[in-house]
Formats: sequence, structure tokens, C-alpha cells
Amino acid sequence: MNDIVKPGFALLAITVIAAFLLGGVYAVTKDTIYKNDCAAKCEAMTHVLHTADDFPEEGKTETGNKTGIISYSKGYGGGVFVGYAIEAAVVGYGGDIVLLVGIGPDGAVTGVDIVSHSETPGLGAKAGEDGFREQYIGKTDIIHEYDAISSATVTSDAVTGGVNMALEFYADNLKEGVD
Repeated sequence: MNDIVKPGFALLAITVIAAFLLGGVYAVTKDTIYKNDCAAKCEAMTHVLHTADDFPEEGKTETGNKTGIISYSKGYGGGVFVGYAIEAAVVGYGGDIVLLVGIGPDGAVTGVDIVSHSETPGLGAKAGEDGFREQYIGKTDIIHEYDAISSATVTSDAVTGGVNMALEFYADNLKEGVD
């Protein structure tokens, strides 16, 4: 019996020490991780709202599941309202796709950026390329026709669905609040 108890206590002690150390590392690095995540998101928001340099207000939504509108931020450039950056999640061929859609005060798409995806390299991953994303710029209504990526129609449909979600969300929730 002692042959089992002694190694069991040693294993328990090692596990407790490891858990304590991991908790300490997390406590020390969580602020830095949060700041880096915010900086990356702010950079992506600036990419979809080119004239924005400040995003002081963020609204969160309850998606209920993994797809839908996640958040939206008001963008300002030189203190003047320039539009919204709307974050949407959709399901692509390889899994979830998170994208940011910029919508200007006139209700037109100003930019689209793929924040994260797990699409097939060389196929669905082309959704992040400028040539594909630029086709949405200037659109104000639900998009029915678009140039799909060859051999990646599920991804193309998903990204277009995300842009459409952002346009609908803007029209239903944000349009009246435009400065």
C-alpha cells in the first residue's frame, strides 16, 4: 500500500506546484496579452475604417452561439465620427471565420478584414487577400452577387454572409444613431 501512496503524494505535490506556477504566470502576463489583443483589434479596425484613429466606444452583443455579430465600435478620425467597425463570426469550410466590417456614416462598406480563420491554405485562406475583400467596398445593400473564390465557395459564401450580417446590423441598430 505504501508503494502506491508515496508516489501518489509526490505526483499530487508536483501537480499543485505546477498549477500554482501556471496561475502565477497567467496573472503576470494577462494584462500584456489583453493589451496586445486590443492593439491587434485596433489595427484591424483602422484597416476597415481608414480615416479612424480612435475607437472609444465598444458595444458587445449576445450571439447566443458562435455565429453572429460579436461587437461593434464607433470610429473617430480627428474627433469626427467616421463610421463603425462591426465584428462578425460565421462558419466557413474549415471552421469559424471572424471578420471586421467597416461601415461609414453613409451606410457603405469601407473595408473588410479577416481577423481569424481556419480555412484551407491556398483555397479558403484567399478570403483574406485584398482582391477578394475589396469587392465589398462601397456596398450598402445585402449582397446577392459576388465573385467567389474558385474551389472555395463555402468560404466565399460565409464571408459574404458575414458582410451581410454587418450591413443588416447597421441598418437595424446603428443607422439611427449616426452622428
